[in-house]
Amino acid sequence: DTAFALHTTAGHATYCRAPPELEQRLVSTMLRETGLGCGQYDPSGTSAISMGRGEVEVFIGTAGHTTGWHTDFQENFTIQLSGSKKWTLRQGTVQYPLRGCTPHYASPETVESQLKAARLSNPTFQFDQHHLDTNGFGDEESVVLETGDILYFPAGMWHKVETVEPGVSINISLMGMNYATLVCQALQHLLLKETAWRETIVGTPPGSETASKRSPSVTEKLELLLNGLPDVIRKLGSGQAGAQSILPPVLRHPPSFRLDDDSMGDDKMNSDDDNSSGSNEIDDSDDKSDDEANNENGSATLTDASPHEDDVMDSDDHIIDVECFEDPNGWSGKQPSNDCCLRKNPLATLMKMSEIVRYYGRKHSKSADDDNSQVYVLNVNFAGNEMQESAIRVLLRETGEHGILQTCVESESQGIDPSARLTPTLVSSAGKSDDSVQSKILDCLLFHGYFHWITL
Repeated sequence: DTAFALHTTAGHATYCRAPPELEQRLVSTMLRETGLGCGQYDPSGTSAISMGRGEVEVFIGTAGHTTGWHTDFQENFTIQLSGSKKWTLRQGTVQYPLRGCTPHYASPETVESQLKAARLSNPTFQFDQHHLDTNGFGDEESVVLETGDILYFPAGMWHKVETVEPGVSINISLMGMNYATLVCQALQHLLLKETAWRETIVGTPPGSETASKRSPSVTEKLELLLNGLPDVIRKLGSGQAGAQSILPPVLRHPPSFRLDDDSMGDDKMNSDDDNSSGSNEIDDSDDKSDDEANNENGSATLTDASPHEDDVMDSDDHIIDVECFEDPNGWSGKQPSNDCCLRKNPLATLMKMSEIVRYYGRKHSKSADDDNSQVYVLNVNFAGNEMQESAIRVLLRETGEHGILQTCVESESQGIDPSARLTPTLVSSAGKSDDSVQSKILDCLLFHGYFHWITL
């Protein structure tokens, strides 16, 4: 009521977050079509690690309302539903910005945060100075959006927005994870497997009795660790097929989409849009800070159908039957060449669901008849964030007599690469179109990042 009164009587522009059923469809589709974050999207918004993110806001503009020059850190699409707006744009000098530059809601904290982020790549960047050659280049260009028009403007572009005729517009803001975040998460996972890297940092106060005793200082310990870091990176990049470890096939195939709001009832359905954040800073009434925006965004995980760890095992719909796995279109688990061999992903771990559920009793099971002995939990790349949230988490079920998943679990517990326990015949069956059960199981493990091919 207050917003309506301010809009109708005082001439204030108004904006609001779009309803989930609109936002989820638009963001999911746009991420898939643009490839941002490899199309990964979690409509629940509960994931702390994100390959792709987005949000949609609705703006109701009043005649003459203007938002001054600023930049955003998202890829933005605006749809003019009614009325008209004049957009004036100039190319910015900060590529792939980590923060926007938003003078219209400047505060000391905002200015400092945005300046230091911009100066990572452009040390001469100045706040609120779009006209400077250090901040932008090229001529200013203007365009008037009329009803039905759509405008795309990339992250980092300076723009000013003026409402010519009152109307409604929709803004879609998209973001994808950058390579630095992706790699650092995986690298942290590998480092934390080593005792020396997990050691707590304990310094010695200057002048204390222990300071005189000969023991490595924190800087000496750190230097030793850093000296070994190139070998870790080199091993990940070559011997451990780093790119395939970090981005298994499942993360390169957008997940199937369905609405994730329980209140939608029958509208919660599958769409044909199958398979490390920002709010909208792009229009004329957005006065949120970057940090507020980060906290509001949805985030991306493996798939909207993936169970979260809190769910444990809440539905058979969340379980993949490995013996029935079908290769997604455009992907094959076939051995790339004769000089490639199968290896376990160093970022992956497999465990039995029964080992987890037994500690919870039966209160977390959907019924007393649950049989967890055939269900396994696969987690990939989870130690690179504070919450230990997995980049990939899937439940797998094997009901046949082959026992491949159990063999993998037992091998891990013995410190053996599970690929060494698989027969050459089984390994060679990967990617074959013979519909054999063993081939389907191996393809499932390859697709979801437990195994990968490396070049000898």
